[in-house]
Amino acid sequence: MININEFNSILKEQLKPLNPEKNIILGSYAKGTQTKESDIDIYIVTKDNFIPVFIP
Repeated sequence: MININEFNSILKEQLKPLNPEKNIILGSYAKGTQTKESDIDIYIVTKDNFIPVFIP
């Protein structure tokens, strides 16, 4: 399983060019109930209406 703090640091660095207002982690990682099979659900708040982003 990924360390959520490490993931959040990587996410902030990757999204820096978009100047997001907030990055919100949702789901099992936010609740602390994640398993090896869990994905990480994120919600990114920006000033723009829509920014297509894919982070592999």
